[in-house]
Amino acid sequence: MKVHMSATFHRVSRLVVLPDYQGIGLGKKLLNFMAEYYTRHTGLPFEIITSNPQLLRSHLENWRILHVGRGQRVDSRHLAHPYTGSSELRITVTMKYTRPKQADPSEKTLLEGSKTG
Repeated sequence: MKVHMSATFHRVSRLVVLPDYQGIGLGKKLLNFMAEYYTRHTGLPFEIITSNPQLLRSHLENWRILHVGRGQRVDSRHLAHPYTGSSELRITVTMKYTRPKQADPSEKTLLEGSKTG
């Protein structure tokens, strides 16, 4: 299946896991699935910005940290509605998904051969 998109930037505003299902890795698995699917079918990078403490503490394979810092103050005069959030002091992390490299079939054969031999 080929994904056709005209823009090079798309936004996922929130990934939420119900309380009964938190802490067992469902959000992390969904995030990895979405990133793998998107990068495989579009060839475009998949980046996220998060301040979620559990996600920041977990070991995310295939993700590279691009930036760590605090959110910037938003000037509400430029928004359609007044900004009432207080996220400007939160530490945020920007991460980029990097697709895992496929193992070379000859290397796999060598590794399997050394196990049996």
